[in-house]
Amino acid sequence: MGTHFFTGFPGFIATQLIKGLIKKEKLTRLYAVVQESQLERATDQAEAIMKEFGVDIPFKIIVGDITLHNLGIGEQEILSFQNQNITMWHLAAIYDLAVKEEVARKVNVEGTKMVCAFARDHLAIERLLYFSTAYVAGTREGTLLETELIRPVTFKNH
Repeated sequence: MGTHFFTGFPGFIATQLIKGLIKKEKLTRLYAVVQESQLERATDQAEAIMKEFGVDIPFKIIVGDITLHNLGIGEQEILSFQNQNITMWHLAAIYDLAVKEEVARKVNVEGTKMVCAFARDHLAIERLLYFSTAYVAGTREGTLLETELIRPVTFKNH
């Protein structure tokens, strides 16, 4: 049983994780912070998931921005989930290798710092799970062990 809070919804990984959680455990509530430009798509995706699984889990889509303090979420909204035990999943990122370095850094580095600060500052968040899915090995190829991912010399992206 649990309450889960996502960044990166309605993206593929967040959507698949939510579906997996619905299959495996009794969810009490879902939250997702999304940019305003993704609000309609996120709302439609949340409704489609509930319909697909025949469940009616409260799924609150919150307009925000991971690059801002408190993820750009208003104080009243934050207060509404303070008495819950939340697992937070940070999946939001820019994966486009052609994006300008300033944009990639703002979202992938500074945004992650803001998410970590948010999780640290809000006691309702008991656990933070962070996914970084691509391009962590630099220009190396072949089999790589997790223990070998210590500051590659060069990367294929910013």
